[in-house]
Formats: sequence, structure tokens, C-alpha cells
Amino acid sequence: MQYSAVIPAAGIGKRMGLGFNKIKYEIDGESIIRRTVDIFNQDPDCKEIIIAIGKEDIEELNEELKDVKKVKRIVLGGKERQHSIYNALLHVDADYVFVHDAARPFLDMGTLSRLKTAVVGKNAVICGVKAKNTMKTVIDGKVKATINRETTFEVHTPQAFCYNLLMDAHEYAIENDLAVTDDAMMVEAYGHDVFMVDSSYNNIKITTVEDLVLGESILRSRER
Repeated sequence: MQYSAVIPAAGIGKRMGLGFNKIKYEIDGESIIRRTVDIFNQDPDCKEIIIAIGKEDIEELNEELKDVKKVKRIVLGGKERQHSIYNALLHVDADYVFVHDAARPFLDMGTLSRLKTAVVGKNAVICGVKAKNTMKTVIDGKVKATINRETTFEVHTPQAFCYNLLMDAHEYAIENDLAVTDDAMMVEAYGHDVFMVDSSYNNIKITTVEDLVLGESILRSRER
């Protein structure tokens, strides 16, 4: 199978307080976005990479990634993540699409392989890891319920879909003014089953300064 990798990268990363898009931050001499893009560029099953980013960063990103053959298009991001992804989907040329966070540069080939195998036939597959800690529902500071940890997963990306299914789900969301936090939620709202495969606990998203420290530790462990 062949797929297109869609990478939304238009966020400004307020929680890191960098004053610039966090994907530009370098870990051990290489930017986060470069590390993320290289994962897909090296995968023979990846047909193309499409990135959605803010207007102010398009020129710089084009320059940084000009040597990456599979980066076919860098498009303008939208107000919200789902808008950025939709803008990218309009340019996809493959039967399957993998949506991956730009700030998740430690995706391993095992997780990617499990997604590729599962999405053929299931059409909507996400990856994640079991929650390590006790999880509770809290409303207005009061605990309302303890969630069963055995059936609770922390969801990662990539999320893999049949292209036509994901486009239909996005158009359904637009028509019904749905606000979602990931594409799987959109597909669920559209009425299609979504399946899960195992990810790795190292497949972290760089969101805070503490994540940068953890990221450097992951890199050191891979070099051993």
C-alpha cells in the first residue's frame, strides 16, 4: 500500500513560550519538523508529504525542506487544526492518508508498520498506549468518576484512514459545524468504526519545555 502523510504544523506552541513555532526548535542540532518529516521520507510506502503551516513560516519551511524529495506541497494552515488538515487533504494523491503531529518526531517504524497493516481493510486506525496512571473525570474541581485504566488509552499519531472516508468525515464536520480534537473523533461522529493498534511510549509530542528534556533522553537511548 502507499499513503500520503499529512502533517499539520501551524500551531504556535504557546505552552513552550518560545516566541516562534516550536517545530523550528532544534534537538541535538536538527529541527523538530525535519526529524518528523524524515521518518516519512525514509518510508518506501509513503508516496508524498503534505505540510500545513502558518503564512509567516511557509517561505522558511520551503527553504529548509527543499532537499526532501517527498515533500510535494506546503499549504497554508487554517485557524484550527482540523482546518489545516482539510486544506492539506485537498491536495492528497493516494488511497490512504496518515495524519501526524509535526511535533511528534520520535515515531518508530514498528508503530508505522502496524498502522499500515491494519488500515488496509479497516479504513480507520489510530495508535496509542495504555494509560499508566489512574484516570478520573473531574468537573469544577470535584471527582465525578474513576475511569477503568485497562480500557483507557492515550492516543498518539499517526492516525491512518482511507482517503475517501476521511474526506467525507471532514465534509460532514464542516456541514454540521463540529469542533473536534483529532480526526478519529470526526470519523466517529460520521458513524464509522475506528480501530486501535499499539504505539510506543517514546512517541511523545513536544508540547512543553520538559518534553524537550525527555526528547533528548530518547535520542540518547537510540544511540546506544
